[in-house]
Amino acid sequence: MVGVMKSFLRLPFAVLTGTIFTCASLSSLHAGEDIAIAELPATVTKAIEAKHPGGTLLSAEKETEKGQVVYEVKIRDGSVQRQLDVSVEGAILKTEVDD
Repeated sequence: MVGVMKSFLRLPFAVLTGTIFTCASLSSLHAGEDIAIAELPATVTKAIEAKHPGGTLLSAEKETEKGQVVYEVKIRDGSVQRQLDVSVEGAILKTEVDD
């Protein structure tokens, strides 16, 4: 009975430990590296300027998603702040409006 109780008490610890390691692994998948705007590839800046002429580049991160480098760039376009995901080739993959 004591052995069963010890095993039962170890289960929550094992689940908690597994959850912590899983969350840490998942968060590192999307963690980006802050980079200077000047370090963005020309293909990225040209794509943003073409889609949002007159927009101001605010910040940039370099991320790796599914083995592909993606630049997450925040811009101000008039009074709207946007977050763009742009491939190295200059394809705008995603656009979100920040609140």
